Amino acid sequence: MGEEIAIAAIGQICTHCTEPVVTDQKRGKKDLGTIRDILNDILRTEGYDGLYNLDRGCECGINDLMPGVSNCADCSPGYRQRKDGGWRIGPDKIKEE
Repeated sequence: MGEEIAIAAIGQICTHCTEPVVTDQKRGKKDLGTIRDILNDILRTEGYDGLYNLDRGCECGINDLMPGVSNCADCSPGYRQRKDGGWRIGPDKIKEE
């Protein structure tokens, strides 16, 4: 459920993903960081390596999450894969040899 919330939030404010999320300090709620930070934590916790979107042909690794100012709402969590002698992020987790 947290992943769905973070991904939905990215679609709404992706152009501001490096700005801190507003929190209610008076109520003692923890500072969540940026949308990028929240999504990065979720992806790492769930064992993903980044985001991808096959329709748009884009992908980003967890260490360079959302590098451009694009709409990430249609991206899916993915895994690192070998392709054409290099690496990419895609839907299937493949064992490395």
